[in-house]
Amino acid sequence: MYEVTQFMSQEHAQLAALFREYQVLRSEFPDRARRTLEQFTAGLERHMELEETILFPRFESFAQMGNSGPTTVMRSEHKEIRGALARLRSGCSGDDAEIIEHTLLESLRAHEAMEDLVFSPWLDETLSETERFGLFEQMSHYPAATPQTLHR
Repeated sequence: MYEVTQFMSQEHAQLAALFREYQVLRSEFPDRARRTLEQFTAGLERHMELEETILFPRFESFAQMGNSGPTTVMRSEHKEIRGALARLRSGCSGDDAEIIEHTLLESLRAHEAMEDLVFSPWLDETLSETERFGLFEQMSHYPAATPQTLHR
């Protein structure tokens, strides 16, 4: 069975583990921390792109909510997340880094709550198995984020 909720939750867990690793490495191993942050950023960017290019359009075409509803809120959250990531990746440190990390984590928590409680369950409950399989096919062939896409 193809469940969007399960797929997205697994990605959230993998990304959260990478971010925790970055936080552990940050003070003692800055080079490793930077590489881990880049892995996290690439994974998160791909995750957001999957939503924006595959899942959101499918939801919007079915729900016909126009410029309101969960995808509008989630796109706004993506913008906040990308901004916080850019500031974090710019090389800040100390208290500045902790403030930005806190902002990023709060934005991610709010976003994941919308995904886990509203958006993904709606897709799972509303779309047929065949339609969900089609989404999974598209997502499985979606390219990984590259360094060029990370520096928008």
